[in-house]
Amino acid sequence: MKSIFLPPMPFLLPLFAILIGIAWACYEIVVKNLNSKDIAFSFAALAAAFVMFYLNVCLGLEEKKKEESIKLHMTISNDCVIDVFSLLPFKSKFIIFNREALSLACIQTLAKYSDGSKVLIPENALNEDDGLADATKFFLLNCIFGYWLDDYADWQMKKKLYKGSYLSSFRNSKDDKSDDTFISKDEIDRVIGNFGKGFSLSDKVRMTKGLTLPPNTTLSMSGDKVSLENPFVKFEFSIDVANSLEVAYPEVCKDGKVMFHLGHEHSNLNYEANIDITITMKRERQGSIEYAKYEEWTNRLVEFFKSGFE
Repeated sequence: MKSIFLPPMPFLLPLFAILIGIAWACYEIVVKNLNSKDIAFSFAALAAAFVMFYLNVCLGLEEKKKEESIKLHMTISNDCVIDVFSLLPFKSKFIIFNREALSLACIQTLAKYSDGSKVLIPENALNEDDGLADATKFFLLNCIFGYWLDDYADWQMKKKLYKGSYLSSFRNSKDDKSDDTFISKDEIDRVIGNFGKGFSLSDKVRMTKGLTLPPNTTLSMSGDKVSLENPFVKFEFSIDVANSLEVAYPEVCKDGKVMFHLGHEHSNLNYEANIDITITMKRERQGSIEYAKYEEWTNRLVEFFKSGFE
């Protein structure tokens, strides 16, 4: 557990330097001039000011953490195509146009769940060696970034609304980025491990060359967790796949819940998955005038993900 009296790591060195300076001043100036009450009182005020400054740095800057979970209903059809079951009008078009290609990249795993005419549940379904969880994560990671590239490629994208339509303007190359970070499609493919799997965002996303993100943003992946981090915020997401399967035909009821029709001729394999998101607003920039802009961006990004997948 972190102590509340420990300042943010980037602040340790300057605070330590100030402390050394105060100690040095005490020895070189105050100790050698003990008969000067003005110097002694001034030094006491200086030391007290440092203590107050240190406490304000430790206690006045707080880390803010927020967690979100986007719940998905996944299906696999009898022709071995994986999909996100959603009837929302803004469902990601990337999923619609690329689910067959993504499924083909996972065909060795998905073929176990169909005999060509109907879906089935094999005996080792969702075991560690089965591969369905990994195939689902591969599918959803590409769908997330494909959707992101298609519809929110610039963190400061501008939209003009017209009657029945809208026009988006965004930066689309390193030359347009100013101080912002540009992450190319090839870099995204590399980070999420697409190379050698028969699918590439570089080939499937036509209009956009990459993502334009806030200054000094890095993209990385450790284990199953994707992380975007800059001096203001750390935005992480991962995919969790449930270990239960159901053969049925899904239908969305008026209350938004999914009803399963067992024994239906068009039954799919049904299971659940979550996109788990953690947003950490860093304490060392809480007092910045740009803090609210970064917080607003992360909130918009979460809502954007929800609109394309829920």
